[in-house]
Amino acid sequence: MSMISNQRDKEDKTFDSAVTDFCKNLNRFEATTLSYLRLWYNGIDGRKKLERDLTVNLGYVGGYKATRAFGELCDVIIRKTRRRLVFQPIDSAKYTEDESWFIKLIANSINGLSNDELFMKSLFLPQDVGPSVVVLANEIGIAIKSVLIKAD
Repeated sequence: MSMISNQRDKEDKTFDSAVTDFCKNLNRFEATTLSYLRLWYNGIDGRKKLERDLTVNLGYVGGYKATRAFGELCDVIIRKTRRRLVFQPIDSAKYTEDESWFIKLIANSINGLSNDELFMKSLFLPQDVGPSVVVLANEIGIAIKSVLIKAD
């Protein structure tokens, strides 16, 4: 984890993002997005599992590109958020508002989300990162859709 996120962890121990809902209420796309986010956020072992899953389902080149885009997106989000985001453990049956925001970011990006829609109302990220975040989220959304199509 980067020095920035470690510093935020120390500064912001008291904040707790409210639990939004149960994971069983998510559709397949949302649940897969949440699983991938939790894997990435869980550290190097989780990131290796994410990379392996994407490579198996999308091939070497597609898996590499999707893993790279996921890492870049998460890095931008961690570095640029106005507060530390809160994630549940990988096996948690519930998800937080922050995780819900990430799920919506990915889902909406493949449905033509504009920078203004996301960032003008966003409490998390400044506007200057909008274009890159939307592009990366779109790449990830397309990759997740491809993984789910292959699984069918």
